[in-house]
Amino acid sequence: GTERILPWVVATHAKDGALRLTDAGLESFTTEIGNGVVDFPRVLSRLATLNRPIHLSIEDHGGSFALPIYDPTFLSRFPDLTATELARLVQLAHRTAPTTTPLERAEWPKQCASRVSRDIANLKAIVERWSSSAGRTV
Repeated sequence: GTERILPWVVATHAKDGALRLTDAGLESFTTEIGNGVVDFPRVLSRLATLNRPIHLSIEDHGGSFALPIYDPTFLSRFPDLTATELARLVQLAHRTAPTTTPLERAEWPKQCASRVSRDIANLKAIVERWSSSAGRTV
């Protein structure tokens, strides 16, 4: 996965997200940066091993995506998905369920400017905290 491509990374987008359980399985959706399941300090630590500037851009949007994990046909499209990995996704859904909800795609135009402003502020704060704790300057 990411370790194979890491040496060639020059830029990446920052996007946070969450999962929730539904009657059909899981639903994946974006959240404000810092409110989802992405471990940004870990990502920053991996990127820092490159010893070159990596440009981060923010990706955010409304809407959600269904992951019908109870459907054997759907799961057959992911033959390398292990039971442990699937269980981890369900754990993530339980962890974020009380604090996150999807933003409907139709609501995105009304929320875009304020949410992206919060994404920028949150990502800057995460990078600053990480750089302070890692003894790095950004």
